[in-house]
Amino acid sequence: MHVDRYEKYWLIAVVITLAVFFAALVTGAVVYGVRLDDPTGIVDPRNLEKFGDFQTLGTGVHEVAREDGTTYTKVVIIAQRWSFDAGGAELDENGKEIIHIPEGEPVTFTVSSQDVQHGFIITEHNINFQLLPGQISQATTTFNESGEFKIICHEYCGREHQGMWMTVIVDPAEADEE
Repeated sequence: MHVDRYEKYWLIAVVITLAVFFAALVTGAVVYGVRLDDPTGIVDPRNLEKFGDFQTLGTGVHEVAREDGTTYTKVVIIAQRWSFDAGGAELDENGKEIIHIPEGEPVTFTVSSQDVQHGFIITEHNINFQLLPGQISQATTTFNESGEFKIICHEYCGREHQGMWMTVIVDPAEADEE
């Protein structure tokens, strides 16, 4: 079988490119520990508010006590067409929710979708979920700088997808009293 010289060059280039992509995938998994998140739980999305943190805490920002007596911040959010429900305590001029988070402390986000697939990404931070109906996702991050960040839906969820976002305001840490 005859293979043209230029075809041979293209085949070699494609094989090298595939090898580089495969090496990058393996390096990410082995060296950097990149993994897909396992869901915290699977529940009936039509009755999401009857399960786990959605039932015990409700949506919103909560101070939760640990067994050792310390507390941490937990944010419980339900994604639904075409908004994030975080308790609705404060809204911006566009009617989008605003939540306040303390600077420099770990914050755990517990999130699920009630209707269709949604995305959940916090700008400039390491939380990025694909939210499936009834699948509970959970991750912890620390906001080391005060400021304003957005939570954005990055999975197409319908005609109003472009307006599905909310604001996280990281309040400056209080100075230690001497």
